[in-house]
Amino acid sequence: MSTPRPDSGEVAQKRQVEPRALERQLRGDLDWITMRALEKDRTRRYPTPLDLAADIRRHLNHEPVLACPASVTYRVKKFVHKHRVPVAAAAAVLVALVVGLVSTTALYFEADAAKRAEAAQRQAADEQRRLAEQHRAEAEEASKQAEAARAKAETIKDFLVNDLLAVARPAGVGLGKDVTIKQALDAAAPKFDKALAQQPEVEAAVHQTVGNTYHFLGFYAEAEPHLRKALELFRRVRGAEHVDTLSAVDNLAELLRDQGNLTEAEPLLRQNREARTHRLGAQHPDTLETINLLAMLLKQKGNLAEAEQLFRQNMDTQRRTQGPEHPDTLSAVNNLAVVLWEQGKLAETESLFRQNFEVRRRVLGTEHPFTLASGNNLAFVMQQQGKLAEAEPLFRQILEVRCRILGEDHPHSLSVLNNMAFLLQAQGKLSEAETLFSRGLQARRRVLGPEHPDTLIAMHNLAGVLLEEEKLAEAEPLLRNCLEARRKTLPADHPDLAHSLVSLGLLFSQQDQPEQSEPLFREAVEVRRKALPEGHWLTAYSQSLLGACLAAQRRFPEAEPLLLAGYDSLKSHAESIPAPVRTTRLTGSLQRLIDLYTAWDKPDQAAEWRQKLEEAKP
Repeated sequence: MSTPRPDSGEVAQKRQVEPRALERQLRGDLDWITMRALEKDRTRRYPTPLDLAADIRRHLNHEPVLACPASVTYRVKKFVHKHRVPVAAAAAVLVALVVGLVSTTALYFEADAAKRAEAAQRQAADEQRRLAEQHRAEAEEASKQAEAARAKAETIKDFLVNDLLAVARPAGVGLGKDVTIKQALDAAAPKFDKALAQQPEVEAAVHQTVGNTYHFLGFYAEAEPHLRKALELFRRVRGAEHVDTLSAVDNLAELLRDQGNLTEAEPLLRQNREARTHRLGAQHPDTLETINLLAMLLKQKGNLAEAEQLFRQNMDTQRRTQGPEHPDTLSAVNNLAVVLWEQGKLAETESLFRQNFEVRRRVLGTEHPFTLASGNNLAFVMQQQGKLAEAEPLFRQILEVRCRILGEDHPHSLSVLNNMAFLLQAQGKLSEAETLFSRGLQARRRVLGPEHPDTLIAMHNLAGVLLEEEKLAEAEPLLRNCLEARRKTLPADHPDLAHSLVSLGLLFSQQDQPEQSEPLFREAVEVRRKALPEGHWLTAYSQSLLGACLAAQRRFPEAEPLLLAGYDSLKSHAESIPAPVRTTRLTGSLQRLIDLYTAWDKPDQAAEWRQKLEEAKP
C-alpha cells in the first residue's frame, strides 16, 4: 500500500495534494490496518469487520490503532496529536518554567559572583590595611633598631677613643706608643662596667670581644671574667636561647676547656648542642661548631670513640654543606686526624694532615694560624713514622713563625716547641731535647698553671728524656708530681694517666724495685684496656712490662702468659707503633722473654727467643 502505484499522481491530483504528501498520509496507521486486514494467518487478522471498522475509527480520531505495535513513542505521538491544544499549553508552561529557572539560576550565579567579588575586595582591602600596619610597625622597629645601633656605635666609639686607645697616648697621659694590646686591655677593662652600665647589650658585646681577645692572646685567667660577664648579660637581656647567648656559651666553654676545666665545660657544650640543634637545625654552622668543640673536649678527656664519631659526623656534614675547601671543613678534617693519631691510626692520620696542610697553604697562605696548625700536626705524625729528615725543617719553620707572631710563651708556640723536642729525642740528641722540654715546662707553668693538662704533658715529657739519660733522681719527683696531679684532675680511665703510671713504673724497675712497679703496671694495663681500642700496642707494651716485673720477682708462671701475649700483640700491630720507638718496643719485648726463660732455667726456650731477637734487629 505504501509503494506508489502508477496512478498515484492522478489520485493525488484529485485530492489536491502532492504525491509525496499523499504518500506520507497513507503511511503509518493505514499501512498497519491494511496489512492486518490482508494477513494470511486468520489468527492475526481482524476477527470481524466491526473490529476493522473500530480500528479505522481510532485512526480518524487520532487514537492508537490495534494494528500498530504499541511502542511508547507511538502512543505519545497519538496523544499529542489528539490533544494538541492542551499539550501545546503545557509545553509553553514548561518552556516558561525552564526559561525562568535558567534566568533565575543565571541571576543567582551573577549575584553570587558579585557577592564573592565584593568579599574578595573587602579581604584585599583588609590585607592591604594589615600589610600597611605591618610595614609601619616594621619601619618603626627598624627605626628603633637603627637608633639603638647608632647609639651603640657611638658608645663603643667613645669608649674606644677615650678609654682603650687613650692608653697609647704619650707618657703622663697614657702608656706611650709602644703599648701592647694586652696592656691596653688591662688599662681599659676596669672601666667597662661604669662606662657601659646603662647599655647592657653594648656591655655584653664589649666584654665578649675583650674576653675572646685575651683568650686568643693566651691570657686565659684574664679572659674568664669577661666571658662570664658577657654570658650573664646576654642571658638577662636576650634570653637563654638567643643566638648571641648561645655564642657566649660556646666562647666560655672553649676557654674553660683550654684551662683544663673539663668538668664545667662539658655540660655547657652538651646543653648548647641541644639548644642550637633545636633553634637553628642540625646542619647550621653554629650547631656544627658546638659539636666540634664538644668532640675536642671528649678527645681531651680520653673518650676517643665518641670524639671520633662526632668528628666524622662533623666532617661529613661540612663537606656536604660547605664544600671540601671551606675553612670549617678543613678544621673538621684536622680534628678527626688528631683523634685518629691518638688511636694509633698513623697512615690515615698522615694522609688527612697532608691534604689539609696543602689546601690551607694554598688557600690561606703560609703564615695563617690554621696553616701553621696543620703543618705542626703533619710534622709530628711524620716524626712518629720515622720521617725525621722531612719533619725537622717543617717544625723549625713553624716554630719561628709562631714565636715571631704570637710570642714564645703563647700556648701554640709551646706546642711546637714540645714537638721539636720530641724530634730531637728521636734523633738521639737527648741533651738538646732536655733543654727544650725544660724550657717548655717552665713556660707552661708560668702561663697555664701547675696542674693544667698541657703543663703536665710537658712535665711528663721532660721526665721521659731524663729517664732515657738515666738521670733517675731528677726524673722521680717530676713523675710523682705528674701522677698525683693527673689522678686529681683526670678521669680514672684517661690515657694520660696510664702514661704516668708506666713511666713511674719504669723508674722503679730501673731502680730494681719491682714490688713498687707491679701495682703501677697493673693499673696501666686496666686503664689502657678501657681507654684504647682492642689490641692497641700501648696495652700490649704495658702487659709486657708487667710480665717482666713479675719475672723479676721470680713469679715465672704468672709472668710467661703476659710476656707472650704482649709480644704477639706488639708484633701483630707493629705498623701502628710510632717509627722512632717501633724497633725498641719489639726487641725489648723479645729481650724480656729471653730474660724470663734464662732466669727460669729454660735454656732451650731462651735460645729460641734469642734467635728471634737476632732476626728482628735491623
